[in-house]
Amino acid sequence: MGAVPELARAILEQRVPYLAGQIAVKAVTILAVFLVPQGPGHALPVLACATAAAADVALRVAASRRPRLSPGKHGADLLLVCLLLADAAACGGEGSAGGKAFRGVRVGVAFAPP
Repeated sequence: MGAVPELARAILEQRVPYLAGQIAVKAVTILAVFLVPQGPGHALPVLACATAAAADVALRVAASRRPRLSPGKHGADLLLVCLLLADAAACGGEGSAGGKAFRGVRVGVAFAPP
């Protein structure tokens, strides 16, 4: 099979540190979405969370017996990645042109699946 599935399984078997890291990144992102104003300081934790969520999906797909992307298993995380990338694009700059997009995406991220 290969080393990638074995590595993915080994990472996912470390449940407490792995889940604690995922929760910590998502908690910091929630704070950044609601408390940090538009700019690079807002985009950094949001992009970190999008990367962590995408890596989580990739690890779970690689570790599964049938390595296929499934909307039922991975759809919420993929939706979260898309919303976070939209948030970073709308809120990462310092211009006032994205003010409405910044506020609109912020509302959408509030209702994103964890």
